[in-house]
Amino acid sequence: MLRYVRAFFTALGMTLRGERVPPSPFAPLMMWMDTTAKLTHAVYTAAEQDGLDKAARDKLRLKVDGRDMSMQTMLAGVEHHVRQEYPYMLKNLTEHSLTGIYASNMNDQYRLMRLRDADFLEDKAAAREAVARLSEHLNAIPPSNSLEG
Repeated sequence: MLRYVRAFFTALGMTLRGERVPPSPFAPLMMWMDTTAKLTHAVYTAAEQDGLDKAARDKLRLKVDGRDMSMQTMLAGVEHHVRQEYPYMLKNLTEHSLTGIYASNMNDQYRLMRLRDADFLEDKAAAREAVARLSEHLNAIPPSNSLEG
């Protein structure tokens, strides 16, 4: 309890002195997550333009890691990770949180690379282009050694 009282008065003092809270050491990762969410939404939009609604994306299946996965499941997984799972892991930091984020992203990278090259997107130019942009972005995650955490 004392910790919270001390934090309150520290924050109050900083506010009265016009000081700002130092930026999060995970700011580059959080910006990357925000862009990932926007690019995932762009894939949904492009797929809709190409006639691939949610039901159609559920039917488009690809064998990844020995099991069938739908386009919808792959995209929903990426979206869930950057909107729910990764922010939770950063707020509840453990010694393995960053490792978990980078390992999960590596799985998403592989799935999106396979999706980008899928035959069923061959004649869906907008969707294929949006998936390629998202795939490239997943590969551009800020290096973990650039984060001070």
